[in-house]
Amino acid sequence: MKPGFKLAAMAFGVGMCVAVGGAVLVEAQAPADTIKARQDKMKEIGGANKKNGDAIKEGKIDAAEIEKNALAIHALSKQIVTWFPAGTAQPGPGAETKALPAIWEKQADFKKAADDLGVAVAALAASAKTGDAKAIEAAQGEVGKACGGCHRPFRAEKAS
Repeated sequence: MKPGFKLAAMAFGVGMCVAVGGAVLVEAQAPADTIKARQDKMKEIGGANKKNGDAIKEGKIDAAEIEKNALAIHALSKQIVTWFPAGTAQPGPGAETKALPAIWEKQADFKKAADDLGVAVAALAASAKTGDAKAIEAAQGEVGKACGGCHRPFRAEKAS
């Protein structure tokens, strides 16, 4: 084998190892990034829901604000199932998750739970358009039930 060819072959081999190793590193980091991104989106949902719940509890219902928050949750609810791709059930280094394996084991049930949230927040947005405080309060109660309908079977109390 000619020396120049041997050197080129070695360089190619080292380059491939670096490329493959880099791909493995990126893949290893991806679940943690995905977990963080979905947690951020879930916090958006929780924050908007808390604003609505607090306003109702305090008797300071601003129908336009409740509708805005409900529509934001509705838009996010349509994305929920995409935030849990295969390979993100177990957290990687530096990532913790409350997601239970049931999300991946019972995907149809998980999708239905996300869809139920979408239906509930759409109804909340519609009730907010009426300005009827009792209807808004009742619809917010249904949103709470929809949240619990997903959290109970698909979310652990403590991060793993």
